[in-house]
Parts: sequence; C-alpha cells; structure tokens
Amino acid sequence: MVRGTLSILEAKLRKEADPEELLKDILRFLHLKPANIDIYFLLVDNRSGMTISDISSSLHYSERTIRKYVKELQDLGYIKRNLAERKRPCYEYTSISPLKVWQKLVEEVRQIKLIAEKSVSRFKREKSFYSFR
Repeated sequence: MVRGTLSILEAKLRKEADPEELLKDILRFLHLKPANIDIYFLLVDNRSGMTISDISSSLHYSERTIRKYVKELQDLGYIKRNLAERKRPCYEYTSISPLKVWQKLVEEVRQIKLIAEKSVSRFKREKSFYSFR
C-alpha cells in the first residue's frame, strides 16, 4: 500500500503535477483526515479568516467536528487563530500559505532522512548480530 502510494506521488512529482493537488495527496499520505484537508484549503481560499461557524456552514460538518480538526491543524502549524471583532469578540482562523506548508513538509522529510541514516549506520555496526553463517 505505502509503496504504491509513494510510486504515485513520485510520478506526480516528476510530471510536475498541480502543486495544490500534489499537496492534498501528500497530506492524505501523511494520514490527515479529509476534513483536515477540506478545512485547510477552505481557509486558503478565504484569506480574510473564518470562524468555526463559517467553516461549519461552508463544509457541512458539525461545529464540534470543525473544532477538533481545526485544533489538529493549529497543532501542526498549518492554520492560525486570531481574535476578531464581529458582533462580539470571536476567533477567526486563517491558513498559512501552501508554500509554507510545503517548506514544513520538506523539513520534516529531512528530519526523517537523518533519523533513517542514523538507524542504517547503527544497523551496519551491529550487522554481525544479524549475519547468517
């Protein structure tokens, strides 16, 4: 499953696929839920900011569901919460740019690569334990 998905992503990268569609595919590969992806791209399209209620109305998810996924996106650093004044004070959410998400993902991949390289080095040092005679 993972190998097939990686092959598809690699092919799209080589073909220079639409960056937004490719970003959606990568976020899915990283196990973000469709609701997370829907919320993020809704906020990309609505740069002025949206409240939980606005997002809920646009995507037809319950406000409770929106709150859960907004929190996850905030924790990942993909969206920001800002205090806003409407009829009463409330929070509006805005996305960081897709370019910044790409940069975050590239850095995460670099960190994973470093960890993998250390693991391979350790495995090579300990290979006598795993060698067959």
